[in-house]
Amino acid sequence: MTFETPWILLLAPVLLAALAPLARRQLEALQEIDLHCAPRFRSVLTTHDRKSLIRHLLFLGVLLMLLIGAGAHPSLPGSERGVAGAVRLVLLLDASTSMWATDVESMTWLADASGELPRHRLEAARRLAGEVLRDLDSPEVALVSFSGTTTLHLPLTGDAAAIEGALATLEAHNYYRATGSSLSGALDELFHFAEDGEDLQVLLIGDGELPFEESYDGQLEALQARGVAVHAVTIGSEEGQPRRILRFADVVNKVEEPEILLEFTTRRVDEHYRRIARATGGEFEVASQRTAGRVAEAIEEFEAPARGGESAGERRDISHWFLAAFLLGTLIEAWWIGRPSRPTSFEFDPRRLGDGALLLVLVLLTACSDSLLERAHRANEEGIAADNARLFEPARRLFERSLAFDIQPEVPTYNLGRSRIRSGHPAEAREALQKAVELAPEFHEAYYNDGHALFALGEAERDPRGCDLERTRDLWQAARDRFRLVVARAVGKPDLVADARENLRYLLQELAQIEALIAEPPPECLDDGGEPPPPSPQAPPDPPPGGGAAPSEPPPPGGSGSPPPTPDGGGSGPLDDEERQQIADALDRIRQQGFGEGRYHRRTVPEQFPASVWANPDEVLWW
Repeated sequence: MTFETPWILLLAPVLLAALAPLARRQLEALQEIDLHCAPRFRSVLTTHDRKSLIRHLLFLGVLLMLLIGAGAHPSLPGSERGVAGAVRLVLLLDASTSMWATDVESMTWLADASGELPRHRLEAARRLAGEVLRDLDSPEVALVSFSGTTTLHLPLTGDAAAIEGALATLEAHNYYRATGSSLSGALDELFHFAEDGEDLQVLLIGDGELPFEESYDGQLEALQARGVAVHAVTIGSEEGQPRRILRFADVVNKVEEPEILLEFTTRRVDEHYRRIARATGGEFEVASQRTAGRVAEAIEEFEAPARGGESAGERRDISHWFLAAFLLGTLIEAWWIGRPSRPTSFEFDPRRLGDGALLLVLVLLTACSDSLLERAHRANEEGIAADNARLFEPARRLFERSLAFDIQPEVPTYNLGRSRIRSGHPAEAREALQKAVELAPEFHEAYYNDGHALFALGEAERDPRGCDLERTRDLWQAARDRFRLVVARAVGKPDLVADARENLRYLLQELAQIEALIAEPPPECLDDGGEPPPPSPQAPPDPPPGGGAAPSEPPPPGGSGSPPPTPDGGGSGPLDDEERQQIADALDRIRQQGFGEGRYHRRTVPEQFPASVWANPDEVLWW
């Protein structure tokens, strides 16, 4: 048995300290009664002898201990274990500036085929990760690097060549973009891979150094609830190495004495990685010759908790057992005090309020103590706040963290889908909203927003020439069915029904136009040779009104909006300066898609060090 909030147990000494003087006073009073009262009058003053009084005090002490135990949220592991399957592993590598330190001369076992030793910590981490993968049997691997921000280089895949290539090209992040190691952000990225409920493990490799204080307790609790094991390996020396960050423009221009932007000493720190590994049931190692074999063995032998049943990862909360025992004992105590006895005069004693106040404080602490439900709710509420502030990527991570607790999962799943619609990712929104509908079939708001997502997908795939419209028609018909379902079933939700009716009316008008274009395609859809001509830009239709739950917004840079019409409305003839500028802007938006947080891409050296960045570095630097 373990306790989720063990600090509540620290009230036990306070309880004993409060009961000790009470027991002493009661025993002294009983002794005075025995000395000064005749035996026939003793029953008028007390029903206790010394032994029964001690038993009664011990009974009260047990009741209060049960209350304290309930407040600490005790839990038991389940009896079922998951069936071992293919290893799903996320490589989480520290790519902050401190990983450029070269204090890895002693790691001779990581020499390559030519005998060359790793040049710095990051190269040692890459080689160590490669050794672990070679000891595993056909794993599915994802690659994520982190500094002050987190970058996803490779989604889960079993393609060994792709994994090896992504690992070989991984470089440290650009320190001009604040690359301090943020464990909270790195751990948040893991929930994206754990969404489907399948077994997941993580291999975290880095120097463990955090240049600023941050709390990652919420992420750690969610990983524990999800049953994700994090195996952690630290690299570097305890003595550390002094490092300097030079002005990159001076380095490029080969200035004899480049400007020093920052001087610091970087050391290996084991504390955080050890804590994460122990909390999640993973293996912690300081990099050594036997590390790769030990970590690979721990990954292969890890028994993941079974989903949908009792398991070590999904612990059973037994606080209600403690509370039930406390309430039963309270009833027994009330019966004992209120049982029929000889009538006596009653006088109110204010000193008795002290014992009642102690009991009231303990009850309040039990009611207000943290629980898995409250943690899941808190992450969901923080995600809503981030989404309202248009911080869509932080909102996504918060919703995924709330979902990791697996408590009322349809709520954060729905909020995630709604947020992805607002951020211009309708395909991701559809996936989340469909999960929400599976979890709660009567979740009418999810059906409503799924209609919005289907409309957005249809608009994204609409042929601006008005030719190939079958896919758009199918998607919009599915959106129509979603809105009709809301109108028919959302009884007691008049606002939602009114919005669905308004969207349905608009959508039927658009579908009628689409059907007419499919029946009679425009003459320019086919030229004399039977091939479609070059595209003729056409402005997209207005977004559907009534978007109370998911308002339509302009597409983000590089998004799927239709190109603007040319000044003369045609698609032929030489390009003027304005059209050339539009094309240049569109190409720039496409290039910038690779820089979005969480995007699937690899950063090349020019991308990491664009001239516009190193010429005007940020004022604050992390390492």
